[in-house]
Amino acid sequence: MVEAQNDLCDPEDEVTPEQFAARLRLLSVLATELCHHDGLRFGGHWIVVPVGEDGPVGEASESG
Repeated sequence: MVEAQNDLCDPEDEVTPEQFAARLRLLSVLATELCHHDGLRFGGHWIVVPVGEDGPVGEASESG
């Protein structure tokens, strides 16, 4: 998105990728999954843990 930013702004307002990243702030997390390597305990599958919008942690399951 740095290229798009720099294409739209005045040359003196152009930013580097590092400057662009430094200006970003996390607004929200709606839902996510935490994926863990199983350490070969379950045949090399991932352990997936869902995390809901308001923070509840769901039941872990294997995947992959």
